[in-house]
Amino acid sequence: MACSAPLYHAANHLKTRRVSSIFHLGIVWGFTFYFLVNVLDGLRGFIPDFDKTLQSTGILFDIYNLIGDLLSVAVLVGMSYFLLRRLCCPPKSNCNITKMFSCTLT
Repeated sequence: MACSAPLYHAANHLKTRRVSSIFHLGIVWGFTFYFLVNVLDGLRGFIPDFDKTLQSTGILFDIYNLIGDLLSVAVLVGMSYFLLRRLCCPPKSNCNITKMFSCTLT
């Protein structure tokens, strides 16, 4: 039962914050794929002719590169979205900040 709680929580956020959730998923998938890219780059450095072996797989290597490029764009777009949202849109919690701390901000 406890395992389903995070999935339910994520599903609620996907329903209520659709745009932010999609950008966040792009960032997560992008960084997860970066892990695979780094593993293969490490293998390229330690195993002789591993690069030729990867390139000999043909279309699989091309698909791997395409997915890497698309997810890199997803990470860049998602990070730009969250940076602009952080800098340009005030958070909802700032609306009642004087009520929360009972002091005046100068």
